[in-house]
Amino acid sequence: MLDWIGEASTFHSCFPIRITSYQPLPLAPVPQTGTEEQSLTASQPPASSKALRKLYRSLIKSPLPRFVNRRLTLSCFSYRVTSVELQRANPSSSSSYTYAIQAFGLKPLEIMVPAKLDNATMENVAGSLQLVRPWHLKSLGGSTKLDAAAAEQLLVTLGGPFNALLLTELPHNEYKRIAPSTLIVAQPVDSASILQSKIRILNLV
Repeated sequence: MLDWIGEASTFHSCFPIRITSYQPLPLAPVPQTGTEEQSLTASQPPASSKALRKLYRSLIKSPLPRFVNRRLTLSCFSYRVTSVELQRANPSSSSSYTYAIQAFGLKPLEIMVPAKLDNATMENVAGSLQLVRPWHLKSLGGSTKLDAAAAEQLLVTLGGPFNALLLTELPHNEYKRIAPSTLIVAQPVDSASILQSKIRILNLV
């Protein structure tokens, strides 16, 4: 339902205005199962197994998405945006702007949007913007036990690039998706940032 880019519907910020927006998106690069796994698992401190088990339990217990009264309740990893800076306008187009984004726990990234972000968004970045990774139990691949192989695979899965949603906070603890016409690919900084991640339940309108 969230895998689309295009213009958002007035009904809900997470629904496209046109059904044609539901087209296969470019897949985020899949980590190589050799070097990437070794770099993630070899860097784990002794206490990381406890943190990983705690994270795994929270993933198992996370509720499924639900849509009631035009409100989407979504389990997700949420990364607080700390900086948004306009880098440049596309010289070949008056409607293309590149922003550099930094978020706690993620590598720096850039997005290109067809219109400038509004002033209210730019002036109130701290705490008001979140990059989120929607979570679903199917991402665990049906595993219910965290054995060594499952733990390794979980780290690789969560450590790889993912298609993120950019949300802005509204009153009454609600969030709205912005920049839906842009494919945003994000990636955690390292394994430590993965272990510090927490599942949040957000209400999207």
